[in-house]
Amino acid sequence: HRFVEVGVEADLDEAMKQAVREGIAFLAGEFGMSRSVAYAYMSAATDYVVSQVVDRTKGVHARISKNHFMRR
Repeated sequence: HRFVEVGVEADLDEAMKQAVREGIAFLAGEFGMSRSVAYAYMSAATDYVVSQVVDRTKGVHARISKNHFMRR
C-alpha cells in the first residue's frame, strides 16, 4: 500500500522534479514533516516509476510506502 504523487511534464527530468515537489508538499502537509526531512525521505526511501512516455507527455509516479507512516 502506497501514497502516490505524480509528476507530468514534457521533459522527464521536470516530471521527476514535480513528483518530488508534490511528495514533499504531501509529507509536510499530511504528517507535519519539515521540508528538509521530507526531501531527505523522498531521496532515500521513495520508489519512482516512469509511468508515461507518450507523445510529448512524460510521467513519473513517486510511490511512498504507507507502512512508514502508520498512524496511531
